[in-house]
Amino acid sequence: MEDTRALISVDGTYHQGTIWFTQSQIEFDLNLRDGRDHQIAVYLVRLWAAERQERIEVIDAASRQLLEQQTIADIPDGVYVVLNVRGHIILRVVRDSEAQCVASGFFLDPVQSHLEEWRSGFFGQAGASSPEIGGDKADPDHDGLPNYLEYALGLDPTEAADGQPFSQPAIHGNAMEISFVGQVPPAGVSVTVESSSNLIDWQSVPKQNDRVDIVSLPYGLQRTTYTFDLTSTSRRYLRWLANPN
Repeated sequence: MEDTRALISVDGTYHQGTIWFTQSQIEFDLNLRDGRDHQIAVYLVRLWAAERQERIEVIDAASRQLLEQQTIADIPDGVYVVLNVRGHIILRVVRDSEAQCVASGFFLDPVQSHLEEWRSGFFGQAGASSPEIGGDKADPDHDGLPNYLEYALGLDPTEAADGQPFSQPAIHGNAMEISFVGQVPPAGVSVTVESSSNLIDWQSVPKQNDRVDIVSLPYGLQRTTYTFDLTSTSRRYLRWLANPN
């Protein structure tokens, strides 16, 4: 009969009671090089009768300074010890009783993409997983800008933009000029503009006699100015699109 306290196999078909064990302590050297915070979990389980107490320590690999520790007074029928870490650390499992030091599993959270971090940062985990709140086409602040466009332009999707960062169109003779200030689009994202004279037929900008000027600004921002030729039409409708490259 399988021991259901043991970790389940990858394919979910059986429980496998494997452990690391030693008379003193177990160390895991973990070097997280992406500069982000991560959640790790150590699974402890008592697969035989002896009671045991263990201590989980997080140590800076360079300075050997103790960053965090948790003590498990008595390992029950399976417990996850969860910690938040970043950078290069030593994860140490220490015996605090007469019984052997054991650990059954070690887990590291998946790395989120930049977009996933942006979503969870603004909406939390629950909101980020809701298509109506965190979806690419959702507009939870009701400003007419879908989330993915707000992400591409570096805007706050929880605060209505009220037309910003777009300037009011200015007419100069037979030309219309409009500009906006936003962050340089994240890697893997392109921002394009399409124009129409009837809201039915759309064409990419710039067309013939149109002009696009991009000026770099401090703090990773840029000003993009579009100048549209109105010689052949008295009206131009514009829409901004953000798409993965």
